[in-house]
Amino acid sequence: DYWEFSILTEGSAYNTLNGKNILCESPCVFYATTKDEHSVKKASAKNFKLINLIVRDTTIIKIINSLSSNTLDNFYSGNHVYSLDQNTIDKVNSILTKANLLQLEQFNMRDNLICSAVLLIVQHVYHHKISETKHDDVNLNVFYENLNKIMSNPYFPTYTVSDLCSLLSYSRMQLNRIFNFYGYIIW
Repeated sequence: DYWEFSILTEGSAYNTLNGKNILCESPCVFYATTKDEHSVKKASAKNFKLINLIVRDTTIIKIINSLSSNTLDNFYSGNHVYSLDQNTIDKVNSILTKANLLQLEQFNMRDNLICSAVLLIVQHVYHHKISETKHDDVNLNVFYENLNKIMSNPYFPTYTVSDLCSLLSYSRMQLNRIFNFYGYIIW
């Protein structure tokens, strides 16, 4: 019932994910979902530092779904290991240090801080997953067919961006990315 996010800040590790051994070099982030079998093993005798965050399935799903309605499937599939910049590591470390310094009775504030650290990590992974997305011609043709149908509606000039997102089943960010990629900006 938990997702595990691991930030490797020093050294290297073998991340075994669903039977596949993946060598991870610092600095990077890797994760496992509730659908994954996963273990981590130190890969070298060098210094080894790992920040590990365990997040309830319901919480992480809320966070990911707030980004886009169809993003969750991308988190379950595909790559689970991404390079990580020092700035993001420093921000996560700072947040977790603050959380660890709180008194036990301040658990709500601690949960909020940890959630913000997870949000930074998810945002980083999401950014990588977006850049992995390929615009194949078949999906693009279907998109334009659907867009043309919508544009033929006499009420089309009154549609908002939110209306288009709903009618095309795309998030605002996805639509923006498609239009920007092909040189069109709609807002």
